[in-house]
Amino acid sequence: MLQIDKMDESEEYTKDKIYIKTKGTCLSINSGRLSFPDDILIFSKLTVLDLSNNCFMYLPAELGNLTQLKSLNLNGNCLVEFPVFSFAYLFILSLAGNPFMGAVDTTNMPVLATLYLSYHVTACTLKSTAVIRC
Repeated sequence: MLQIDKMDESEEYTKDKIYIKTKGTCLSINSGRLSFPDDILIFSKLTVLDLSNNCFMYLPAELGNLTQLKSLNLNGNCLVEFPVFSFAYLFILSLAGNPFMGAVDTTNMPVLATLYLSYHVTACTLKSTAVIRC
């Protein structure tokens, strides 16, 4: 289980061999994780969330509780569908490199300006560890 105790102005954490870079309301976890890190859901004020280059096959409904998100990067995962979320402030949604089999419903994302869906893969493999700075 990933545990993050606090998120200060700018800190770098290493938990369970997972590299996490935080800066204010920005959080990046790019480490080839096989399961969604539910512990990040406690950060209700996140505005930028980068979960690219993991191996997530699904997203929990609770992700929709991060209502302040302005940018969500899920590039390079193993998602075959994107659940319907209500993200009132989401401006950028990156879903490139996922093997989607259906449509992405953006009806409840009124300010969405950019949607990345290019380069859909047909197979998913474990990605290498990386740290992205926000």
